[in-house]
Amino acid sequence: MIFILDDTLMENKDCLNELAKFLLLACEKEQKVKCSANMFDFLETRVLKVDFIGKQDIELILSNESLWDISTAYQTAFTSVIVGLSPEMMRLDVAMRILNNKSRVVLENSSNDWPTIKKWVELFNTKIRTKYKTVNSIVYKAILNKWLVQEHAGGGGGTIARRLKSLADENYADIARYKLTTVFDSDKTEKNDVDKHKSLFRYLEEHGIFGHELIKRELENYYSWETYTLAHKTSTPTPPTDDNDVYDYLDIAKCENINLQKQDMADMAAFMSPKRLVKRLQNNQGNFGGEYEVQTIILMFAKVI
Repeated sequence: MIFILDDTLMENKDCLNELAKFLLLACEKEQKVKCSANMFDFLETRVLKVDFIGKQDIELILSNESLWDISTAYQTAFTSVIVGLSPEMMRLDVAMRILNNKSRVVLENSSNDWPTIKKWVELFNTKIRTKYKTVNSIVYKAILNKWLVQEHAGGGGGTIARRLKSLADENYADIARYKLTTVFDSDKTEKNDVDKHKSLFRYLEEHGIFGHELIKRELENYYSWETYTLAHKTSTPTPPTDDNDVYDYLDIAKCENINLQKQDMADMAAFMSPKRLVKRLQNNQGNFGGEYEVQTIILMFAKVI
């Protein structure tokens, strides 16, 4: 996230201590800070003082070029907020809460779904080449550092909305749209099936929260039949269909010649390969402007870290 420190902060001499701690926390969480030359001088002379934080902390902030270096990739892919004293700006205490709280991906069943999503990010960071190498690396690092974590909802779009609301009520008041997101199954039985998550989409829109409905039926459809065979979940290597678009909407667990329980999905990520994943994604690229769907999900994650 990019925090733009507005010059109005210089008008409040009571926030010097909090501003110093904010800069230290932003440095530790590998966030970005932008400000005017006047504001930077103010930070050096009035804020970064041993009265507020330690000498080593001050040196860490001033020597951390990455804190102030905002590449084009960051400006394009990550969320920017203006922190200042004007009514339309974010208050410093709210910005501190953004830094102190983890980013959360609310999932229908986090223990079963998160291993697959986490593996997606890993492969797009290490094995699958795209033009978003920097973004993919930052998102994957956020997952490894547990700055971006999964959150269990309990199944279905309605429970996802309820969990998002309860999180907002608990620790994410005023910052839900900066720290929370969700990925959920479409549950469609065919490409032109009716939308089954209107209430969830309405909640996300009303609260400005990023969310992604999978274009395929569910996570199971992102694994090829070959992958299920390698995982010893099928009794035949012959898939139920050779049509990728039809395969997208099969209820995989109910297909003939497969023995797949919902809890098995927690282990399927171990059998994922970049080549088979890309093959499963290619038929839907037209829906995402030529990008892989997984890449668009990773770009969404970047908005909340």
